[in-house]
Amino acid sequence: MKILAIRSIHWYQKYLSPHKGYRCAHAAFHGGPSCSQAVIEIIEAKSYAALPAAVLRRFKACRAASQQLHQQKRKRRRRQERNDEAECCSLMVLPFDFLN
Repeated sequence: MKILAIRSIHWYQKYLSPHKGYRCAHAAFHGGPSCSQAVIEIIEAKSYAALPAAVLRRFKACRAASQQLHQQKRKRRRRQERNDEAECCSLMVLPFDFLN
């Protein structure tokens, strides 16, 4: 049963994952293996009884990493918008600037 699960994940990694267009949030945020690779490692190391809890913990950690990545992205976007506004107004030459 473990062999079938691992082969299924390898098939997913080879044929489906490259076409999704994005990376595992956990791997992107923390580095290390993707969730699919981590699940393979969990399958190899754990007993059948411990598998669901370990896999669920990994997916919860991936979800938390995804949320943190989205927050960082929003912060960068807001910061960029503020910088764009400042640059826009600072480049304008206003008529009353010549009065000084």
